[in-house]
Amino acid sequence: MMDIKLFYNNQQSIKLSYEIVESFRKQNFYIATSELTKLLGNLDTVAGYIFSQEDYKSLADELQLILPALLDAQDNCDYVLQADIIEGDLLPLLQKLQIAFQERDLVQVPDFFEQNMSSLKEYDFGLYKVSDE
Repeated sequence: MMDIKLFYNNQQSIKLSYEIVESFRKQNFYIATSELTKLLGNLDTVAGYIFSQEDYKSLADELQLILPALLDAQDNCDYVLQADIIEGDLLPLLQKLQIAFQERDLVQVPDFFEQNMSSLKEYDFGLYKVSDE
């Protein structure tokens, strides 16, 4: 069974990816590169897991193509290319991995629907009635 921390680590990587791309696009290079360091640390953990699992081989192969290109762009301080690689290649891979975690029931994501409906009923009964139909 997969550790739930890995699922949330990957979730954080997805969030970081969006933040990094936005920072690079706004030319906030210091923020982007600081966040990229965190992302690469997260990826190390995720990579260790997917490379050890035979059923994740295609995702591992994809990651093996993305990481050298990203690191090369980082070495060359090519901020536009880094943003493009993260947005166009890495982010879709992380999203596929997150879906794979959920589809294979390796992690149970809490279902907040009932809790949210109960809160909605308490705070806005009219909207609750419309939503509950």
